[in-house]
Amino acid sequence: MAHKIYLAPVRGCTDDVFRTLFARHFSGIDRAVAPFFATRGGSIKETHLRQLLPENNASMPVVPQIMTNSPDDFRRFAHLLHGLGYDSVNVNMGCPHRRITGRGLGAGLLACPERIAAVLDAAAAVPLKISVKMRLGLDDPEDIFGILPVLNRYPLSEIIIHPRTAAQMYAGEPDRDVFRRCLSRSAHPVVYNGDICSLEGFNSLAALFPQAAGWMMGRGVLADPFLPGRIKGTAPHNDSVGRIRTFHDELFDRYGALLSGPTHIVDKMRELWVYLSRWFEEGPGLMRTLRKVRRAGEYRQAVNAFFERGPRRSKQTAGWSG
Repeated sequence: MAHKIYLAPVRGCTDDVFRTLFARHFSGIDRAVAPFFATRGGSIKETHLRQLLPENNASMPVVPQIMTNSPDDFRRFAHLLHGLGYDSVNVNMGCPHRRITGRGLGAGLLACPERIAAVLDAAAAVPLKISVKMRLGLDDPEDIFGILPVLNRYPLSEIIIHPRTAAQMYAGEPDRDVFRRCLSRSAHPVVYNGDICSLEGFNSLAALFPQAAGWMMGRGVLADPFLPGRIKGTAPHNDSVGRIRTFHDELFDRYGALLSGPTHIVDKMRELWVYLSRWFEEGPGLMRTLRKVRRAGEYRQAVNAFFERGPRRSKQTAGWSG
C-alpha cells in the first residue's frame, strides 16, 4: 500500500526555505500544509506572502493554511491564493494555544459550529478545494461528534484530525478510539495527525487504521528527517550524519541571507534544534550550549564543533507529535 504522507505545519520551522531544502536532501513527503496565515481585512504581510509565491514552492506541493473566523477574510484570502495559482486551501481549526482559542480562532472555532458553517459557506464562493485541520474539541473529545455533521454538509477534500483536545496541547495520549469513530462518521477522507515519530509507531497506526486517507507528521519529521523516506522505502540504507549536516548548513546560509540580524538567525536555527537534537545521542548537550548562544558566529562555532566530534545517531527519536 502506498501511504500518503503530509508535512504538518510547525510554525517557526516548516516555512518555504525548510520545505525546499528538505525536498533536496530527504524523501517521502507527498504534500505539505504551510504554517497558518492570519489575516486582517483579508490582507497578509509581505514577508508572509513571499512564503506562498509559486517560485518559492516549486520543490514540494503545498497547501496554504488560513486561520480566521471571518467569512469575508476567508473569501479575500482564497481569491488571493487562486490568483497565485493555488487550487487548495486548508482551514486551521486545530491550533491549541490559549491566546488563539480565546479569540475564537484555531481550535476555538470548535466551540462555535455556526461560525464554522459561516466560514465554509464562504468557501462555496471560491474556486478552491477546501480541507480542514482540527482537534477533537476544546476540552471534551466528544465535541467532534457535534462538529462532523456540520462538516459533512460541505464538499471538503479531506479532514485532518489530531486526536487530542486543545486543552491537552501535546500532552497525554492521543484518543485513538475517538479517531476510529470519526473514520466511520465522516463523509470525507480522514487523515491522521499526531505522535508519528518512528517507523514502528507508524506501522502500528497503519495496521490500526487501514482506512485512513493519509498521515501527517510534523515534529517527528523535524526530529528525524529520514522518517518519511523509511516509511516509503526511499531513505538511504545508512542514515547519514553528513546529510543532516549539509541540510543544516544550507538552512543556516539561506536564513542568513533572508533574516535581519544575527539574533533572528540564531533563534530560527535554535528552534529547529529543539527537535533535531533528538536525532543525536549527544543532542541534549548541544542544546545546553545553544541556549547560551546569542551571535551567529558563536552558534556556527558550537555546531561545527558538535559535528566534528562525530555525533552518533540516537536509537530512537520519540516523544513528538505533529
